[in-house]
Amino acid sequence: MIVYELLKDEDLPEVLQLIEDHFLTDEPVFFSQGITMKDPKTRSLFLQFLVNDAIHSGLSVVAKDNEENNTIIGVRLTAISTKENQPKPTSESELNHKNMWILVQLVNCLWKDFDIFEQYQVDKVAVFKLLCVSRRFRCRGIASEMVNISLDLAKRAGCGALRGEASTLGAQKVYKRIGMITLNHIVYDEYRVNG
Repeated sequence: MIVYELLKDEDLPEVLQLIEDHFLTDEPVFFSQGITMKDPKTRSLFLQFLVNDAIHSGLSVVAKDNEENNTIIGVRLTAISTKENQPKPTSESELNHKNMWILVQLVNCLWKDFDIFEQYQVDKVAVFKLLCVSRRFRCRGIASEMVNISLDLAKRAGCGALRGEASTLGAQKVYKRIGMITLNHIVYDEYRVNG
């Protein structure tokens, strides 16, 4: 039986291993850049940009298989963004990691001309950062359930809009099912850094 819980600090090592084993190897953007968390610097940057603010948001969810020692088999990382705490643009020299810089630029390119706070007249936005399910447990509705739980938590937290990026077909299907709309897209083969 699968149980769903809020992400806790003590879940982090197992979540990072799940991401290493079942996200980075399948996610096309990370895969194309050869990014793994085996390098301590990459792991630290990954934590800094994708995980840290999602851990304490109260919106991130893990799925556990209680028939397998409560092993974490899925994670939905969700953060909260407000007009006041929007991430500041990161410079290449500050990041000091070429491949991670390319990814940051890709996401920045998606949102550069769009102010979600202004567009939807909201003060607080839920930011879907990462969705991962162990390959062995995919296509069972686990990702959809984690997304729905996070969405419900976001509504209760007063988030008036939801923002996310979906780079896999699986995530795109889940987001479409909950009614998310595509505001922008980038064709990977056509994307060029600084040009």
